[in-house]
Amino acid sequence: MKTKLFILAMLLPMMFGCSKDNSVEKQIVGDWFLCYSKVYDHSTSDYYEDEITFTQETSSLFISFYGDGTIRVTNIDLDFGDKYVFNGTWSIEDGNLIMTNPEDGSETSSISFENDNLFYLTASEGSYLQTLGFQRM
Repeated sequence: MKTKLFILAMLLPMMFGCSKDNSVEKQIVGDWFLCYSKVYDHSTSDYYEDEITFTQETSSLFISFYGDGTIRVTNIDLDFGDKYVFNGTWSIEDGNLIMTNPEDGSETSSISFENDNLFYLTASEGSYLQTLGFQRM
């Protein structure tokens, strides 16, 4: 009887517990800044690759993910000092981060965490591939 209860206790979290998406949702809540950008473009015979790293002081992109599924994205034009802010929603589905801006629609990127303080978004379109790294503030 104790063995059956033990097995049941072990299976219940698997049956009704957090999915991987819920775990990522909990992990992503907070404030982040763009710390890494890598772009590949293979559209022409001239192969293009660019890789840049940023600190919190030199970054121009900041994202706040809230537990209620809302998001605030701040993009600062470092040349002119203009600040662009949009509020939208976010969700995780099948290992992909979906961010929705009411003006521009949805953008989907695969998401992977290196640790609790660093994650990467990867998106591609045709021969273009972009990877963005975000570090917790």
